[in-house]
Order: sequence, then C-alpha cells, then structure tokens
Amino acid sequence: MNVFLTGANRGLGLEFTRQLAARGDRVFAAARQRSAALDAVAAANDNVSVLALDVKDDAAVARARDAVAAAVEIVDVVINNAGLSPKGMSFGSYRSA
Repeated sequence: MNVFLTGANRGLGLEFTRQLAARGDRVFAAARQRSAALDAVAAANDNVSVLALDVKDDAAVARARDAVAAAVEIVDVVINNAGLSPKGMSFGSYRSA
C-alpha cells in the first residue's frame, strides 16, 4: 500500500510512519521540519521517503505532489496529521462559523 502522511516528524505521525514501514507499506512521510527520529526511521527502511512539506506553502505542496507522482502511480491512503490553528488558539476552543 502507498501511504502519504503529513506531520510525520514527531508524535502520532512518527509512530504511524514507524508502524506502516514495519508492515511493508510504501510511506511518503511529509513534515515541515525534519527530525532525527524521522531520519532514523527512513534510514532503517528503504520503503520510507521523507518529504519537506509546509502545508501553508503552495510551492512545497506542489513539490511533494511531484515527488510522490514520480515514485508511484497511485496513493492508496492519505493521513493528514498536520494541522494549523490561528495564533493564540488553544485546543478545544475552536468553533467553526
């Protein structure tokens, strides 16, 4: 299975990357900032590619899309683990209009 995962450099995203790689899935692990832990997972698994991706940067999104498209014909699963919130907004306080 080909999986594209945002927010892969720490926390849940990093653990998703570890477990998906261990079961043999092809993982495109995208993160705004690389981490030593994510680099270690990629170094230990040839089925993991680390992509630079700031979801607020259209050019970065296009580069990530192009990198994935060059490697595989289809992405089976997208896990959008990256998120944005307005400055000063705390978890649980967001209300949609």
